Amino acid sequence: MIFPKKQSPMDSSPQLLLNVWREVSLHILIDESVTRVMPLLSPELPLDALLVRHVDLARTTLETVAAAMVRPGQAPGRGEDGVHSGRS
Repeated sequence: MIFPKKQSPMDSSPQLLLNVWREVSLHILIDESVTRVMPLLSPELPLDALLVRHVDLARTTLETVAAAMVRPGQAPGRGEDGVHSGRS
């Protein structure tokens, strides 16, 4: 008996990457890009959220600049989260 090969997300990654790149290049604002890319990624990858963050080492902060959730309406707000260096 021959069993069909189960396709993994990695099997479709070149096309997925192309689709994501195409979508991101259409939008100037990162918020728009993240919102439009999440539906492309969530069927292929086990995601609950897609976050784009900016690390500011000088201020030791991590700012969420864009977010999208699999279930809309649950996205974390934009803002800053403290980042600790781990030093005492």
